[in-house]
Amino acid sequence: MRGRAVRLPSPGPYRRRTLSGTLASSPAVPMCVLNDTITLAPPATADALVARYFPTAPGTLAALEAGATFLLTGCGEGHGVHELARRFPRSLFAGIDDSDRNIVLARRQALSCSLANVWFEAGNIATHRFGGIFHFVASLEDDARSLPLLRRLASLHGSLRRDGVLFFQPPPGAVSHRLLEAGFATVRSVTFADDPERPLYLARR
Repeated sequence: MRGRAVRLPSPGPYRRRTLSGTLASSPAVPMCVLNDTITLAPPATADALVARYFPTAPGTLAALEAGATFLLTGCGEGHGVHELARRFPRSLFAGIDDSDRNIVLARRQALSCSLANVWFEAGNIATHRFGGIFHFVASLEDDARSLPLLRRLASLHGSLRRDGVLFFQPPPGAVSHRLLEAGFATVRSVTFADDPERPLYLARR
């Protein structure tokens, strides 16, 4: 089945039309509370992304400060995406997750916090054709276990702009050659002392 094409809206219209329209029949939106202690596994938290992963690709933080597009796959209830959006208001952040419930909660939280620079989609990376719109993509969880690895990597590749960067940390196992097979121009790995069995792969389109 072919994935459906997705175009990210500009930040303002998303908050006014898409997000509020999606939640029109939802229960009352709660007060804005960003809780770092719930939902997401450590790799997908904003603190881990900013302090641990982004510095492995020089220029990432500066690009996000200036204004860039970023996708987090397996985003859960979106707390990592929400916090990144607060830290880098000039950039647009998107999250995708297999759980419809997670996406509803992520959208509700974004609305309650008046975050205009976020976007959430239900599904996995292969169900949407993002069409090369992201400067950065992070896939740090095993969020698409049912997908063949090469199909997953090809979908990640297709979501990036030319010269875009993928942060990819799969379960243990050699994947660097599969990243090249998926079309990435360059691939390098970074090993963390506290998790030597799971290297981070930096792949540039």
